[in-house]
Amino acid sequence: DVRLFYRDIASLRSSGHSTIISCLSGREYVPYVSFSELTKEIALDERFLLVSRGILVNMDHIEGFHEKDCRLQNGMIVPITLRKQRQLEQVWHNYIFSKLHHEAAERTR
Repeated sequence: DVRLFYRDIASLRSSGHSTIISCLSGREYVPYVSFSELTKEIALDERFLLVSRGILVNMDHIEGFHEKDCRLQNGMIVPITLRKQRQLEQVWHNYIFSKLHHEAAERTR
């Protein structure tokens, strides 16, 4: 058994009947569990964004969006749904703004 913290997960990708979990460290884990089953709970966490069918990324680790893809801090590049590019970028920007606002409020307490 391997225990992973959500904060360490960079992305989850569907791969046949398995899911590839990529971590910030570059390590990958491939449990024999379907993407939908594995991501049921994870997708409820506000940090995770479905950028394309079968690809969920941790917004804490997004470096930016470029044309047809999403670039992560660990160097990974994942494709995005083109028709939702602006919406995905806006969700990420809103998330980052909200996170910074929350952190600033915590420091002033």
